[in-house]
Amino acid sequence: MSVSGALSQKKMILSWVLLAGLCLSSCNLADDTITGSIGGGSSDSSGEEETIPYLIATFEDSSLKFFSPEVDWDNKLIYSASADGSKCLSIVSFADTNNIQLVAEINSTSTPAQLYGDCRQLKLYDDYSKLLVAANGANRLLRYDLGSTPEDPSTWGATVGNFLATGGSYVREIQKVSTNGTTTDVFFAAFTGWFHVSLTEATHSFTEIAKYTGTTSNNTSAFLENESLVLTQRYSSSTTDITVTELATGSVSTVLSGSIPNANGNSTVIWTAFSSEDGTKHALLGNYITFIDSSSGTPVVVRREKPKGLYRDSKSVRYGGKDYLYAISNQHFLDVYDVTSASNPTLLTRTEITELGSYESYGIDVNMAQNLAVIGTTTGKLAIIDLRGLTTPTSSNDYIPELTISDASGLEATGSVDVTLTLDAPSTLDVSVDYTTNNGTATAGADYTAASGTLTFSAGETSKTVSIPLTSDGSPEGSETLTLDLSSPSSLVIIDNQATVTIND
Repeated sequence: MSVSGALSQKKMILSWVLLAGLCLSSCNLADDTITGSIGGGSSDSSGEEETIPYLIATFEDSSLKFFSPEVDWDNKLIYSASADGSKCLSIVSFADTNNIQLVAEINSTSTPAQLYGDCRQLKLYDDYSKLLVAANGANRLLRYDLGSTPEDPSTWGATVGNFLATGGSYVREIQKVSTNGTTTDVFFAAFTGWFHVSLTEATHSFTEIAKYTGTTSNNTSAFLENESLVLTQRYSSSTTDITVTELATGSVSTVLSGSIPNANGNSTVIWTAFSSEDGTKHALLGNYITFIDSSSGTPVVVRREKPKGLYRDSKSVRYGGKDYLYAISNQHFLDVYDVTSASNPTLLTRTEITELGSYESYGIDVNMAQNLAVIGTTTGKLAIIDLRGLTTPTSSNDYIPELTISDASGLEATGSVDVTLTLDAPSTLDVSVDYTTNNGTATAGADYTAASGTLTFSAGETSKTVSIPLTSDGSPEGSETLTLDLSSPSSLVIIDNQATVTIND
């Protein structure tokens, strides 16, 4: 991908449209820290559009693993989980992007010393003064007080608070943190569910408020505090329904009968979750992305997509009166969605960060006011990105359609009856579903011929029919019924899985 070629006229126009949209409420174009937009460039003194390279700098240390980077944007410090067992986290300074430096590590010999196992997730909070660390192997959540010299761990507070996630195995993702300075609420996904814990800052002590540990595999959860619900999807599963639980108790929710249908017929890897600042827009991301709107008080899936690669990490950003979702895939694709309209999430940019090479992207942090993002990889590489250099997408993610089936009826004498299956919108993929007939009051062989098979919708198609042969025996029997049942969806979601077919004499 070239980062120095001239933008096309269409791209220049779109860049300024995006810039205008960002700046309607709070962007000051005279402020040189906000000179561009997502996917936009800037003008030189001659008034011509200038392409801004997306890559500012990279840093590499093959002895480290940069998971879940959290950035102190004021002090230009990157905190990153190491997740290799011998080092918990590392701190990198990018105050001088020409001389990015590793300034500190937490390991078995450092001060403070590494307390429990490897680390996978971090979260800065309280104006970058405190750090939460997920020590995966020990099932622990740790809290460090970073003090006035955050780049020097030996100056951090002597007491390290910690919480043991009993019955929930290791901490998967610290999803949400809110503090009033006295107490801090932490919401995180665990191996078998999720936890809500409260931290008393003065005593460094955690209290478990609620948890859910009712699943048997890795999970990622979105916490819908406004509705007092939690949506949980398994990390790797062929059963991809979203489990709905009560935030206050950890019990399976009676509000939505405990789940939201989200099957797509593929083993789904769900790795990260997103929630907007106002708590009404959400997404569960992995090798599929499911957008959820809870503004009505009841969470509703509004769209499902299959992205380029596997989304490893995401970031929610509220800026200029709009809500944005930043997501990085394992293949180094940085996607930016405008999710301001819950019913119409829009992919604004897609940029392949080719400089990250063969290392798998594993985390992202973003500051739109400074036009900066930091991306970390599984093995030792960090990239600092200028958001103004992001590119407009040349293709969208594949839409995952919803399938409905209609009841049908026909006269025995006509010889057959057709059942119609309909997708809510065309897909860019070939999608399929299995079907089979089953007896009701009608009997296969006597009243109709049994039928089964796989029905495939080619890309762009939205309607198909299954024809069921009828048998005429010449005897009046009144109306009889059978069912056509659907199963094993591939890249689609079954909304209705059964049609009743009525045979009339």
